[in-house]
Amino acid sequence: MRCEVEPNRCSVPRTIGVLEAEAAGPTLIVIGGVHGNEPTGVRAAEKVISRLNSNGQIARGRCVALTGHRRALADPDGHTRYLEEDLNRLFTPERVKEALRCNRQSLSPDMIELAEIVACLEAEAERARGPMYLIDIHTFSSRGTPFAATEDAIRARRFCRGFGLPMVLGFEEELHGLLSDYFTNRFGGVSVVVEAGRHGEQAAERIAEATLMRALELTGLIEPGIEALEVLKKAAGARAGRIYDVRYRHVIKNPDFKMLDRVHSFARVHVGEHVADEGGCAQRTPESGLMFMPNRQKHKRPGDDGYFIVRRVGGVWLALSAWLRDRAWIHRALPRFLPGVRRRGASGHELLVSPQIAAVMKRDLFHLLGYRLVRHDGELHLNRARRLAVGMQAIVRSVGLMLAGLVAGGERRILAEESPQDWIVRRHHLDVLDEQDS
Repeated sequence: MRCEVEPNRCSVPRTIGVLEAEAAGPTLIVIGGVHGNEPTGVRAAEKVISRLNSNGQIARGRCVALTGHRRALADPDGHTRYLEEDLNRLFTPERVKEALRCNRQSLSPDMIELAEIVACLEAEAERARGPMYLIDIHTFSSRGTPFAATEDAIRARRFCRGFGLPMVLGFEEELHGLLSDYFTNRFGGVSVVVEAGRHGEQAAERIAEATLMRALELTGLIEPGIEALEVLKKAAGARAGRIYDVRYRHVIKNPDFKMLDRVHSFARVHVGEHVADEGGCAQRTPESGLMFMPNRQKHKRPGDDGYFIVRRVGGVWLALSAWLRDRAWIHRALPRFLPGVRRRGASGHELLVSPQIAAVMKRDLFHLLGYRLVRHDGELHLNRARRLAVGMQAIVRSVGLMLAGLVAGGERRILAEESPQDWIVRRHHLDVLDEQDS
């Protein structure tokens, strides 16, 4: 695809390379440089595609490697992530529709990139002769362990664990408009975001190359080996195979935001700990957990991610979750038997949750059952004593509301069809597709 606007900013080609076998099989889409200051994925894809082209290509299926934000990648500054809006926050159905409907001349440079990438994905979907996969390669600004992130669906978890990296779940609840989230919901394919390491480091490029080779193996496009997986496991160290859940995101409000030098990814932090300075004030963590992806970018803008807090998820919890999600009767029963829960729409895959009645453990329960939080009040996971006190107060209030509902003729009588305060939860798209196929 050729650039139609600002040709001086489009010297970077959209297609890095293509590998295609005669035999039908999965389509693997690899994309690097969605942020312009992260060219590592582009360089890694160039090397892997070149190497496989000289070694007889692939056994089956198709692999296409694409560049992300070409205009930001071409900026000589080298630290430019995006021009006006973060490209990796634009992949919402509304913004995609706008980008495809409007005249290119009226779109911002970031929206032009959005339209071009979506057109490439649509073209690959039309060409596909099997399941589709997306690998989105990024790097980060602070010292830390490489990791993989995916939707918290059973099929996606299973595929993502094959990389041997720490796996992080829940980004799609905190960040809207992610390319990976759009791909899964639009095309029904598994998408994995891999943060390969620190910007500009050779180690990150090696990890990115190993990630692409391992993706080719996991999708069956090439024969499996051990070298790529060993590279990834070595890079992950003691965190190899561990799984984490995103619990909090700090949004930057002032461009002077600065993380403290002592704060690094996966370091344990406690409620009220001073971790950053912003706008002349100390920024303190609202809850305990593990520090994750502290922002040390050269250029920071309001709305960017300052840092995240994650917590480790245990194997027993994951196994129980997988078992419960496979029981279709549970999903049918939820709006009938859980207090404060009712269906939203006709599909049966979205629920409304009244926070006044469903008082405690909403987030944990719905994560366990395979639902993502589409809208919620951002309740924090407090320390144990505080959580117990707040929970007891909420239970007393919810019991009073339920009794009032019984007097009025039932819970539904006191609940509006939908309130702005209601949480909206939705089953993960891949789980729904797998249930329909079974």
